[in-house]
Amino acid sequence: MRFARPCVLVAAFVLESCSVTVDPDFDTAPPPIAQRLPFRVGVYYPPETREYHANGPTWLDVIYLGPATVALFNDTFGAMFNELVEVPQWPPPAGDRPSADIVVALSVDEFWLQPDATRCGISYRVIAYTPDGMALANWVVPGLALDPQKIDAKLFRWNQYNEVARVAMLDAARTLAGEFSYQPGIRKWLGDRGITVPD
Repeated sequence: MRFARPCVLVAAFVLESCSVTVDPDFDTAPPPIAQRLPFRVGVYYPPETREYHANGPTWLDVIYLGPATVALFNDTFGAMFNELVEVPQWPPPAGDRPSADIVVALSVDEFWLQPDATRCGISYRVIAYTPDGMALANWVVPGLALDPQKIDAKLFRWNQYNEVARVAMLDAARTLAGEFSYQPGIRKWLGDRGITVPD
């Protein structure tokens, strides 16, 4: 007696993942500020900022924003101050004072992306210090990309992620450039050095 072979049906599901590193080459620089500050700024990006990444609208999508953050804000602080140096560690090792007049630590505070990838928000935590470690100011700088008309819906989704994230990051950089000197502690620090911040 012959028995029929059992038939096994195998269903295969293919999930397409997307990994995007936001383009760090910003061809649209933040607008120039009215007065370049005549100091050397030291900028510290903690490792979690340099390597920052977030999930996209689907759990398989990963968006890397760290390299673009460093590139954009080096350009921004470079436009705000006479000279910029990156600070490798903060607080510095004992006795190793950074060769800067003021130190700014910048980290990613929050990132969100709408499911259709046409709206996006990012915020950065900015803390300014004197070289000996006294905090001058601590605040959050937001950046938003809220106009879906500026994002080409025909782009592949990874290109949309790149484009909308860059718009939000540039918005944050412009906000930082415009409000940096108006933080009360920084304004006083500048005043003590003979620089008046206009109202």
